[in-house]
Order: sequence, then structure tokens, then C-alpha cells
Amino acid sequence: MQTDVNWEVRPVPDEAVALQEAIGGHPLVAKILALRGLVSAEDARAFLDPALYVPAPPEDLPDLAVAVDQLQDAVALHKAILIWGDFDVDGQTATALLLEALRRLDAEVICYIPDRLQESHGIRPESLARRLDEHQPDLLLTCDTGISAHKAVEYANERGVTVLITDHHALPEDGLPAAAACVNPRRLPPDHPLSALPGVGVAYKLIEALYNRLGCTDALASLLDLVALGIVADVASQVHDTRYLLQMGLERLRNTERLGLRVLAEVAGINLPAITTEGIGFQIAPRLNAAGRLDDARLAVELLTTDDKVRARILAQQLEGLNKRRQVDQRQISAAAQDMIAADPKLLDDTALVLYGPTWEPGLVGIVAGQLAEQYNRPCILLTGRDIVRGSARSAPGYDIIAAISEQAGLLHEYGGHPGAAGLSLPEGAIDRFRRQLSKALERQKKADIPETLYIDAEVRLDDVTPGFVEEIERLAPFGEGNPPVLLLASHLILAGHSFLGRERLHRKLTVQSDDGATHQVLWWDGGRYPLPEGHFDLTFTVGFDVYRGNRQPAITLHTLREYPEESVVAEPQTALIDWRRRSERDEALRDEFIRLEPDGLIWLEGPHRDAARLPAPVRAELQQNQALLVYTIPPSAFVLRQVLDAVQPQRLYFAGVAPDNQYEGAFLKRLLGLCKRAINQEKGRGELERLAVAAAQTVEAVVWGLRLLALEGAISIQKEYDEFFQIAPAEPSCPAPYDRPEVESTLATLLAEARAYRAFCSHCDIDNLLG
Repeated sequence: MQTDVNWEVRPVPDEAVALQEAIGGHPLVAKILALRGLVSAEDARAFLDPALYVPAPPEDLPDLAVAVDQLQDAVALHKAILIWGDFDVDGQTATALLLEALRRLDAEVICYIPDRLQESHGIRPESLARRLDEHQPDLLLTCDTGISAHKAVEYANERGVTVLITDHHALPEDGLPAAAACVNPRRLPPDHPLSALPGVGVAYKLIEALYNRLGCTDALASLLDLVALGIVADVASQVHDTRYLLQMGLERLRNTERLGLRVLAEVAGINLPAITTEGIGFQIAPRLNAAGRLDDARLAVELLTTDDKVRARILAQQLEGLNKRRQVDQRQISAAAQDMIAADPKLLDDTALVLYGPTWEPGLVGIVAGQLAEQYNRPCILLTGRDIVRGSARSAPGYDIIAAISEQAGLLHEYGGHPGAAGLSLPEGAIDRFRRQLSKALERQKKADIPETLYIDAEVRLDDVTPGFVEEIERLAPFGEGNPPVLLLASHLILAGHSFLGRERLHRKLTVQSDDGATHQVLWWDGGRYPLPEGHFDLTFTVGFDVYRGNRQPAITLHTLREYPEESVVAEPQTALIDWRRRSERDEALRDEFIRLEPDGLIWLEGPHRDAARLPAPVRAELQQNQALLVYTIPPSAFVLRQVLDAVQPQRLYFAGVAPDNQYEGAFLKRLLGLCKRAINQEKGRGELERLAVAAAQTVEAVVWGLRLLALEGAISIQKEYDEFFQIAPAEPSCPAPYDRPEVESTLATLLAEARAYRAFCSHCDIDNLLG
């Protein structure tokens, strides 16, 4: 991992010594503060303790005083106010904050959030016209949107509606809209304490100024939980006032009185009292976002503002259901994309991976594009719709996706974004030409391979990672954009043990050991896809607390692992690759030819190929070492291939590359059911996952989800799931399987599609690229 990246431990800045004397605690805290530009004792103390931070006055925001005048007048005269928000979490929380704050003042206020599919971001004049006709507002108040809505503002002005814009997006090149107020932190100097506020932060500052003027500042604290949600979900830079609001908001969120959030946490199993920025980003935000992606974002706003217990539970369950649907739809899009790659592997010959599915959910294509960009290490664009198709682009390291897309402006209907991500639309008939031209533009961006540098905050020993040490690091929290987690280094470690996490075996828990005998467990998210280190290695990692049943234990999370080159050479002798994919012989004739050349060699077959050879199904990782290996059946994943090679360690690898004939769901399930019957009759119902995977020529994960689908179909019953095996029995109609069918079907489809895509890649790739 990360073999082309230089590692550099940052030296201790000169200012850290004096800073350490001022703030106390572990010297590393002072070092990190100094590295991040906080060199004065006053600034450092204010960073660590929000009670010592002096926030900037709201009135520093241009036009804010004008906006407060207008709002105060509207409230006093009972003018009708229409809040116009946005459908992401920043827009939802900003809308909910303004709605709740103005309702407390008995304002005549309603809200509207555009439909993501029909209207997209911003304020479209035709949509605004319908809202003005319907609600007859006197004042239009935007949040997280509006700064580029020139035509909509002009139309509102013609209708006699006062417009107040609160937004944080980039200022338009053609000037500001003709609104009564344009409150946007981008109008401030970049180093101003308010310049990094997201949409919900701007909305809060507006209400703060209004409440200050009306003498009801005590009510402001109850809005801070919404501010914390929006800051984290929008990945706002956590500096100055934005960090201060997040610190205060996190504490409020952990003890929130907001009914909707408490009920959502209960329904989703979220531990609010221990919530962190990671918990917001991976647990709360996806559920709120699901409303805007798949339904109506106003569901989330209503949940965040309701005081009706029954309604809160209904809404929370709706969001939970939408989030599960989002997961299912996302897997289906991913499976369809992988099928396209499997059917046409030449798609991977282009620098850009451009895929089109007319029925894909527009709100989800960006997520899947990001996953594919990471998997295939190239920019990815997913397009959907008919006639004028719309899509999302995600970049890969070393590429500026918006620059490449901009070069295709003549083909495009609309586009916008930044170097890492973009949105676009174009005629359906122009997709192929767009793919070719975009790939050429990205190819021109390639530069000489200059290694990147990974900057490490400090090198420590494993036994330094104690509860007290982690407590000290946590003084620097919350972490996120603008204040990344502290990155530590431990050197010259060996692997003392490992286990998989979860039945799908996507993650690992390592036990690492240092030269002095100290050991520590390390969480390796997504580590199931990578081979384990064999010799000594260095490890960069972050630290935190693992909270389980009220107990807090120090936790290490792997960031990057680097093996020692000289040991890698010893541990992994050069393997000669012999390409047999185009040989005319097949089946027994090909195997006979291998035995003639390598009498003591090992032949690796899976699934039906193994049946034909009448061989038992061993565990992949327990194969014996051998100088020669024939991989007859293409494994279902790169991880499985690496498992086999790590076990056999061949000097000569013959690759026949034959795909099994049970790659699609129907044939796979039929074979898996037959294997289950054999396990019930001959193994007392013990279905060992590794052996089933070999016999089915699929991954262990596919076997797990396949067994669950067979249980849902009433073909078998699963009495208990263990990490290594499932205890299975004949079907019991009176005991329905406790699985969510859409989730099971979608997950299995995705896993099978990924296996087909990998096998298609292995069938056509350059043999030298086979081992990555």
C-alpha cells in the first residue's frame, strides 16, 4: 500500500516549547497546535476550550444588519415569510433552524425545498413563480442557496417580494443578485473568522443577530445541535467560528432535547451521548440525506422541527426505510456498472470510466461513481436519464476532473464542480464522443510520476498508546476538514495475528507487535481486500476510543502500511508468469499438458471445474507451497488470487483463465443449494464458508448472502451464523428467515457482478498486470 509515497515525520516547531508551558499536558498536543499555525498561548487555549474563544460578531457578515432589519420588520408586522432551502443536510438543517427560530417569534413562516430530480439546486424562476402564486409571501429568505439566482431574484422583485439571500457558495462572476441583502461569508477576506461558515452557520449567525436585538439570546443554544449536523455533513473547514460552533453544537447534540433526533437515534441504534463527527458523517447524515436523494427533503426538516412523538416516530422510520432503499439502489447501480465492465472490458482501456444507465437513480450516481473511481483508480462519470442525460463525476488522484470536463463544453448542456467532483448534462447521443474526448483530455493531464509525501505528526511506540495518551490527543478534537486527525507512526512492527471483522469479511483486526514485545490491536477498515504483511513493516495510524457497553478503550485505526523493501524481496521471490489463456487445449487436455511439464506441480480449480476433476474443495489459505501452480479457474476476486498465491508461493505461475459457468444468480444459487443439501446430509448441517466458496467458485461474501437468499426463498433454514460456518438445516416454513429481502438481493447481485467484472478483466488484461 502507498508504495509510491514518501513518508516524512514533521519536526517539532520552535514555538512548541513555549506553547507546551502555556497549555500543559502531553508535548505532542503543543507540537500539533504549532504545526497548525496556533503558536500563541491565547489562540491555543481558545482552540482547545470553546469557553475561551471569542466569536466574531454576526454583523461582520456583509448585509447581515440589513437582513435583520427586514426580518424584524416582517415578524413585527406579521408579514408572510417563505424560506427557500436546499436538499442536502446543510440545506435541511439551515431550513429547520430558520423555521424553528422564526416560529418561536410567532412569525408567519413556511418553507420550501426544491425536488432534487425535477429542479436540482438553486432557485428556478418557474418553480419560484408557482410558490409565490401558492403562498403569496411578502419576504423570500434563502438558505444554503441563492447567491447565483439573478433571474429568480429579478422575478421576485417584479412581484414585490423582498429577497434576503443567505448562502455560502462561490460568488458569481457577473456580480451579486439584486436582493435586499446578500449574506455570504465569501464576501469576507479569506482569513476572517466567519469565512468558512457553511449554510447552516450563516443561518445561525442571522438568527443570533436577530435574537440579540430582541433580547432572547438564551434560546440560541437549543439550535446548536442543528449547526453541528450541517457543519460535519457539508465537510466545512473546522477553523475559527466554524470550529467553535461545532464544539458547542456537538455537546448540545450529545444531550439534545430535539425530539426528532432522539427518536431517529433510537430507531437507527445510534448512541447520541457518545456521538462524534464520525458518527454524524456515517450514521446521522446518510439518513437525512436519503430524504433529499430519494423523496422529499422536507421530511427531514419536519423530523428536525416536530414536537409530536407519534409523527417523529413515523418520520424516523420513513428515513430509516429510505436509507435502506438508498443502500439497495446504490448496490443495484454498482452491480449494473460492474456488469457493463464485465461485458465490455475495453471500457477500462480509457482514462475515464464513463457509464450510462437510463433508469439509475440520479441522487445516487455520484456515490457509486466515487466508489468506482477508487476501485479502478481513474476518474469515473455515471450518467442517467433520457434525451438530455445528467450525471455525476468523481476524480482520482492526479486528475482535475472539472478542467477536463470544461474542455468538452461544446458537447455539454450544463456543467459545474471542482477538481474532485462535478455534475454535468449532455445529449444522450453525445455520450460516446464525450467519453473519447474526456479520456484524451485527462490523458494530457498526466504528469511525471513524482512521489507524493505523507506528512506524519509524530513517531511513537505501541506502548505509548494508553488511555491517558488518547485523552490528550482528544483535546484537539473534533477532527475533520481543516483539523485532520493526528497521524502517528510506529516502526519496525511484525504481524502477531489477525482476524476478519463481520460476516462479509470486508475489514480486519490486526494484532501487531514491536521489537520490544509490546502488542496492540489495529482496526483496518476495508483491509479484507489487501494481502497481509509478511516481514517487518511500518504503520501510520490514528487513535481514538472504542466505546462498548460504557467502557472506553484506546483504539488504533490503520491509515497506511509500508513493508520493508529488502524483506519483501526475501519473502516474495520473483514469480514467472506463463500465459495459457489462448491455448487451444482445455479441460483435461490442458491439465495433462501441465502435469507433463510440471509433474509435481499444483493445479487450482474451483466450482464445476473441480467437480469434473473429482477433487475435494480445500480451504484456499491452507494450500501447500509448490514451485509450480496452474490457475485453471479464474478466482472471483484479486483478494482470492492473492490468498492462493500467498499460500502456494509458486516460482512459476501458469494462468489458464477459464471462467466458471455459474457466474449469474440462477446458476450460482442452484449450485449453492446442492452444496447445502450435501452439507445437511453428510456434514450434519455444518456449511463451512471457505469450502462452500471454493465449491461454488465465488467469494465467501457471495456465499454468505447466497445462503441468506436461499433461506428467504424457503429452500433451507439457517439455524445460526458463525464467522467460519453456518449451521443449516432443511427448510422450516413456520420460521421465516429474519433478513431484509431487498438488501439481500441487492448485495448478492453486486457481489456476483464484481466477480464477473474481475474475471472479465483477468481474461483480457496484459499478463504482467495480473498480479496488480
